Amino acid sequence: MLSLKDFFHVPRLNQLINSLVQDVPGLIVVAGLEPNAISNDGLNIRRMVSGKTTILRLLMREILTFYPQMHCILYTEGENPIRAPRELRSRCEWIQATLPEVRLRRLQNAVQRRPGLMVLDQLTSENIPLVVEAVRQGVRVLCPANTMVRGSAVIRHLQSLGFTSDQLKILTWVVSVFRQPMLCPVCKQPVEPDDRLTALYSMSSDLATWKLFRAAGCEQCHFTGRQGELTVFDLFRVNPNRPDWLSQRSLLSAQEYLLDLMKQGLLAPEDVLDFDTALLHDTYAILELEEKALKEANAALQRKVLELEVSNRLLVQRTEAIISFQEIARTLIQSTSLAELAQRVCRYSRDICGADRSIVYVKLDEEKLVVLACGGWEGVELSREVPANLFAGWQQAEEMRPWRAVPPGIILEESEPPPIHVGYDVPLLADARLVGRMIVQSTQKVMFTPGEISTLRMFANQVAVAMQRARLIEELQAKITELEAAQVSLLQKERMEHELELARQVQQSILPRQFPSIPGVEFAVLNQPARQVGGDFYDVISLDENHFGVVVADVSDKGLPAAFYMALARSLILAEAHRELSPCRVLRSVNRLLLELGEGGMFVTVFYGVVDRDSWKITYARAGHDYPVLLHQGEMTFLSGGGMALGVTDGDDFHLTEVEVPLQADDRLILYTDGLIDVQSPEGKRFSLERLTHFWRGLPVNYAGQICQATLKILEDFQGGAEQTDDMTLLVVCFHDRGGSSRVETNL
Repeated sequence: MLSLKDFFHVPRLNQLINSLVQDVPGLIVVAGLEPNAISNDGLNIRRMVSGKTTILRLLMREILTFYPQMHCILYTEGENPIRAPRELRSRCEWIQATLPEVRLRRLQNAVQRRPGLMVLDQLTSENIPLVVEAVRQGVRVLCPANTMVRGSAVIRHLQSLGFTSDQLKILTWVVSVFRQPMLCPVCKQPVEPDDRLTALYSMSSDLATWKLFRAAGCEQCHFTGRQGELTVFDLFRVNPNRPDWLSQRSLLSAQEYLLDLMKQGLLAPEDVLDFDTALLHDTYAILELEEKALKEANAALQRKVLELEVSNRLLVQRTEAIISFQEIARTLIQSTSLAELAQRVCRYSRDICGADRSIVYVKLDEEKLVVLACGGWEGVELSREVPANLFAGWQQAEEMRPWRAVPPGIILEESEPPPIHVGYDVPLLADARLVGRMIVQSTQKVMFTPGEISTLRMFANQVAVAMQRARLIEELQAKITELEAAQVSLLQKERMEHELELARQVQQSILPRQFPSIPGVEFAVLNQPARQVGGDFYDVISLDENHFGVVVADVSDKGLPAAFYMALARSLILAEAHRELSPCRVLRSVNRLLLELGEGGMFVTVFYGVVDRDSWKITYARAGHDYPVLLHQGEMTFLSGGGMALGVTDGDDFHLTEVEVPLQADDRLILYTDGLIDVQSPEGKRFSLERLTHFWRGLPVNYAGQICQATLKILEDFQGGAEQTDDMTLLVVCFHDRGGSSRVETNL
């Protein structure tokens, strides 16, 4: 962390700084010039870059460190405030007043709070009275002064700012700082005192013991003989009680400080002897820079005046153009047809800038534009749709840009394009959105004047609004036509939905709501069509005192056609089942009738089984249907058996097998359609047969209705909000014992 001790190359400086810190409250001024006050412009005026802001901050740290209970206010009027040291920020308060109307009020409020230390970024004629008031109330005030003078000359600088002789009595210390190039430690060489040095310090008793060095020059210092810089201090203690206080000498003058640095071998003798001369030279350099800057500012001001005059003439031209635009805009707004509007735009755009060719496009979508109209291109073929990539960067271009090529959409017969001397691609923007483009070109003129370009840009704004309005009108008319057609379609849809509702009611009336009561056997069913009507059906058929049939089927389609086919297939199975006890013969007969009576291209998968209550067995045939599941005390068996779906083929190509399986008490027969295993999650995952059978195997329930309810819940949880894609049917038959009471569940 940088401190003042890093600058103490002369021992006396440390003692004087301690005296300054411990002195009575007063005004302490740190004088010097900063880089922001100088425009170097390549001139060597490094002595004027004093670093006074750094010294001011270090003095502030020294004072606050010596007085640990002191509170500090940093008051800033400029844009670059003085920052407090990081370790002392908790004891510092920063007040910024850049607006002139609040500066004095905020400074007065700060003075009334009587902090131990106030630091200002600048002294002005406006804030001098408040600075004086603060010191007289016992506040230490630390301020910079942007000046190259030192010692008592700083007092005259303060008088030029507005200090009176009485107000200057608050001044206690003036710390002037400069920067001086230091000798390169690598190449400096011993040297004897020259005549000038001997003449000045001949009275010094130790002159013979001085170790002096000269600047030799090396690669490390770029052959300048100097590397790095040192801070030169001049400390002046003001005593206004002395009659000669305006001409007092500094307690530690800059010349004395330079001499001590030279004795230490840090500075070359010529740099010390020529310090004031170099300082004067730098002063003249600054004056030259300021004069140059003033001339440049005057030249820039004259250019601005000229630009304003040109802008004023252009504004007059635009005003005249706006008046004429009122008539053009009225004509454009009256156009309700996009094609008619485009023809007028082509004509007006050529008249505005004296062009002889123009073409208008409308944006169709993000990839295409459509040519609406063109003028001045006789005997050419037009391409109606134009790819957007022919306009390089057209979506980002919001300003006019030169365009001397043949416009997109113009197909020329001759090999050489016409000589186009000047042209512009003009975007048509409405509500900051691109609605189209317009290309205006001339084969006669070599350029468009700034006024013509400006007028063309204004005209484009009017065109874009009119084009957007005409397009909206055309779209509205199209929407009205679509709405009328939609009303007709809606009526048709309502009639169809009414017919579907009637079909659903008919289908629900066909499917059994109550099963036969059979002792020792329990039934339950779950049926959810994917649409209003479905293609799944189920039934429990009482055949005689000792036999009953169970059937589950799935038609190949969904919706109304599947519902009609389902009704036909169920009626045929019900009729044939009362004629035959053999499931195989029943399904063969139904297959033959479906081929004669059913709709071509449709088929149905069926599982039909007949239960013999005396022998306690089930005989079944599986016509292409999913394998049913037989559960017994946690063991699962799939009811196999081959067979083809009904309604596909007959004769030798149709095959079907009949299987007989014994039954036991507590058996559960589960019949289902593939809609259960095809349930999908919102992520598109399929439920699968493996997951379904694993769930059934682990069910601890004994009743058919509980199995249906549990299955429905796990399917709904898996499906989430996803759409049901297929009809779902689940028929559960529980065999409790031969002589037990029956239990029947309705459709779930």
